[in-house]
Amino acid sequence: MRNGKAVVMRKTRRSRRIAQLKIIKQELHKRLHEKPAETGRWLRLVVEGHLNYYGVPFNIRALTQFMEEVKRLWLKTLRRRKSAAQNELSTFQQVV
Repeated sequence: MRNGKAVVMRKTRRSRRIAQLKIIKQELHKRLHEKPAETGRWLRLVVEGHLNYYGVPFNIRALTQFMEEVKRLWLKTLRRRKSAAQNELSTFQQVV
């Protein structure tokens, strides 16, 4: 109830969020050899699109979980790269 009125509390279905994260993980694997800045720009567009589509009232928890999981996946991908790991982590901090 909000201000005495019933409210439909919508949230992202877990299966859809997980499916989107699997697609992102596969794409990050394909983009492993691209520059981190390019991958960061691509990820930003993907996350913005997700937030715009699923950004409804009372869905902040699912959106936050999605963003944190994307950050974790990208950091994991950056750590797989052997060369200049510290520079990539600084790029990660700048973009995130």
